Amino acid sequence: MNGQELTQYHTVIAFDKTAELTGKYATKGRKVYVEGRLEYRSSKDRFGNEREAAEIIAGDVQFLGSKRDAMAGSVGFSGRRGGGPIQSPFLMVKREGPRFFDERFGTLRVVQEALERRGYFLHPVAKEHTEGLVTGPLVHRLRTHINKRGFGNVADRVALTFSGYSQDEREVYDIPEVRAYWRALDAQPPELPALLAIIPELRYNGPGMQLMLVGAIDAVRHRPSAGMYDVHAVEGPRLTADAVTRIRAAGLKCHLTAAASENLIEHFQRGAGVA
Repeated sequence: MNGQELTQYHTVIAFDKTAELTGKYATKGRKVYVEGRLEYRSSKDRFGNEREAAEIIAGDVQFLGSKRDAMAGSVGFSGRRGGGPIQSPFLMVKREGPRFFDERFGTLRVVQEALERRGYFLHPVAKEHTEGLVTGPLVHRLRTHINKRGFGNVADRVALTFSGYSQDEREVYDIPEVRAYWRALDAQPPELPALLAIIPELRYNGPGMQLMLVGAIDAVRHRPSAGMYDVHAVEGPRLTADAVTRIRAAGLKCHLTAAASENLIEHFQRGAGVA
């Protein structure tokens, strides 16, 4: 009111691993994303008056940016060089220097909202979740999308990125904790390959990430002038065949038409560089 900023306080309750990570990484001034359910609790004060309190029971807590970013208010999603048939595996915004990628919360929200208007779902994975192999919150969000919108409306529309690595000189396939996280994620939702998006204008290639992070990379050809690289994934054909099998199974389970399943397969193969 009158141009003044109002501050509101909310009680958030977390349990188990979520509580452990929150206690470890949630610091004053740090932005967090909380998803959960709202519960109301009634009690009486010492004068016998009825009091009602609202509490958020957290199902997912994401830490936006690193601890040192708390004072600056910056948060993260990663940018990386792209490449050839397997182009940039990360969303990338305009650089303001050779190693600068915009990780501010406002920028991330703008990108998420813009993608949602086009039917895409961007899910940045917090660095703490990556390092702790905490895949449950992401799996929960993917399941929620599928349950609310239907598998056919989520398939080939999901973009996954990893926040907190914008200053890391390594490419995504060279970061052990990212590879370990993706492999742990891949072992859970069987339909994962069918969900991964390709967004050419943002140089995002989900199927390419699947091959790079599940398989081993034995050859890389950088193309600095184009800001891209070509990679060769060990056992690429086998990994692609496995993805095709999983996509067909997901299509049958979710009652997609044969044509719709074949379109998803063609989409994945194109991103994998074999179509």
